[in-house]
Amino acid sequence: MGTTPYHKRGLTLVELMVTVAVIAILATISWSLYDQQAAKNRRTDAIIALQGAKVAMEQARGDTGTYNAAALGAYLANHPGSAAGASYQDCSSGRGYTGPAGGPFVSCRGYYTITVAAGADTYTLTATPGAFQAAEDGRCGSFTLNQAGVQGLVNGGKPGTVAECWSQ
Repeated sequence: MGTTPYHKRGLTLVELMVTVAVIAILATISWSLYDQQAAKNRRTDAIIALQGAKVAMEQARGDTGTYNAAALGAYLANHPGSAAGASYQDCSSGRGYTGPAGGPFVSCRGYYTITVAAGADTYTLTATPGAFQAAEDGRCGSFTLNQAGVQGLVNGGKPGTVAECWSQ
């Protein structure tokens, strides 16, 4: 009787390790891209808050004739911000920030602190990232918006541009 050759089926250890290595490389690349997109999405929190605060500043000026901090505080006491932790939809349909009259104001999702530097005829709103967003976002620093609608950045050495960071 003749012997029939026996064929082994399955993967060798080398083939399995190559497959694991390829999966690890793809996971590393995709995780990095996910982190970048998540940081970009959190920037929307700052933009919504600044736009909401700009509307409040203009309404306060319409009611009081000035942008000064006392007038803003009185206005905000009667027109509270959005609820803390609100969804992006609720943030954009509300004020976009939360906090007591006079501050400190926090963006709806809590990733940024909003400050106001106001004079009689001018103001600058600044959205400063909290520790988590500052650590996670390697491109953009603090966002600024003034009474003329000029958008700006205080990058702190980060490479992002105004156009890149303010785009949604």
